[in-house]
Amino acid sequence: MPSNKITTDSYNDGILFYGEVKTKLDNQARKIGEEFVLKGKLFYDEMSKRDQDLEVANSLEKTLDYKVKTPRIDLDSTYKVKIKEEFYDILYIDSDEKNNYIYLTKVIL
Repeated sequence: MPSNKITTDSYNDGILFYGEVKTKLDNQARKIGEEFVLKGKLFYDEMSKRDQDLEVANSLEKTLDYKVKTPRIDLDSTYKVKIKEEFYDILYIDSDEKNNYIYLTKVIL
């Protein structure tokens, strides 16, 4: 018997921030650092990493440090993601009708 129960995603594990890292220059155009330029934020649920997820990351010669589910938006895979003061590169993004599944690898800025 089909269930009439409506399921919704909670996205209650935290908030991630996404944006670009811009180089800061001094008056002589020398690099003096980098800054994170925020483009937006999303609530997320942390997902478990499956063996096939780890294999895909390994084939890209990267490590899969985090996998999260967010509401679906058009997200540029070149953005950096900040979660709890840590920065990540986006390895890839899978999407369905209502969610993005974002695969992340840690980076040092």
